[in-house]
Amino acid sequence: MQTTTIDLLRHGECEGGHVYRGRLDFPLNEKGWQQLRGKTQQLDMWTHIVSSPLQRCALFADEVAQRCNKPLSVMDGFREVDFGDWEGRLIDEVWREQGSNVRRFFSDPVNAAPPNGEPMRVFERRVLAAWNQLLQTL
Repeated sequence: MQTTTIDLLRHGECEGGHVYRGRLDFPLNEKGWQQLRGKTQQLDMWTHIVSSPLQRCALFADEVAQRCNKPLSVMDGFREVDFGDWEGRLIDEVWREQGSNVRRFFSDPVNAAPPNGEPMRVFERRVLAAWNQLLQTL
C-alpha cells in the first residue's frame, strides 16, 4: 500500500489589515509572500498543488506550481468560510458592536454562524466534499 502525504499551507498575511475576510478576495501583502516563500524552499517533495480560488491562495499556488513544474488544481470547495455581515469589517469593531454574537460563534461555531454568514455545517460539508474529490484523484 502506498502512503500519500498531504501538506496543508495556510495563506500568508493579506492586504486590508485585521478584518474578517473569508470570501473577500484580498491579495497577499509583501510579508505574506515572504512568509509563504519561506515555507516552500523544498519543492521536490510535492507532486501536485491544490488551492482555493481566492487570490491570496491561488496566486501563490500558481507560483509554486510553476517553480516546481507540477500541476495546479484550483478547487472552489476549499474557499474560505463566508463571514456574512462581518466580511470586510475590522475585527475589533465587530467585537465592540456584536461581542455576544462573536463570543457565541467562537464558543460554538457549529450552532452559531455570523449574521448572514455560512453555517459551519454547510462549510464543513463543502470542504469535506472537496477533500473527498481530491483524495479520489490521488
